[in-house]
Amino acid sequence: MAFDQNGNPTTNPDAVLHYQVPEGEEEKNGKEEEKSLGMAGAIRTFDRSYKSSHLALMVEFLAGALSGSAMEDKMESKNWGNFILCLSPSLLWSSEEEVRSFGERVQQMANRVKQSKKRKREDGGGDMDIFLPGERGNNLSKRRRESGSIELSEQLITGLREVAK
Repeated sequence: MAFDQNGNPTTNPDAVLHYQVPEGEEEKNGKEEEKSLGMAGAIRTFDRSYKSSHLALMVEFLAGALSGSAMEDKMESKNWGNFILCLSPSLLWSSEEEVRSFGERVQQMANRVKQSKKRKREDGGGDMDIFLPGERGNNLSKRRRESGSIELSEQLITGLREVAK
């Protein structure tokens, strides 16, 4: 679930990602065009409260401002930035038992998320999967290693050939 540029709930990704010129407002050239303002809407926070909003804002401060990436119009500038946060539980807890307990609690939370009620597939093919961060990419990487190949779209191949000229 997300919100469009007017704050209305939506499941349409285009309504979230692309700013639409309001009807009746035209650009200087007399044509209605999509403005490049980055995301037009917002993704709904996990718990629907200020806590998730604040956590998302802190991540944006770290991954955006601290890394020196664009804070507005990231699509136009192509400057998304990268930020990696590494924590060592052993620096926070003094005993091996406390560190082991932390790992067990993380696994317990992950299991709880994976066992949550799943949405039905629109094609009627059963339940949709719930992926934890990194899980989808890890699965794709494993399939590619096993097959020994990476499938590329014709558009990408054409683009690579143009760059190689």
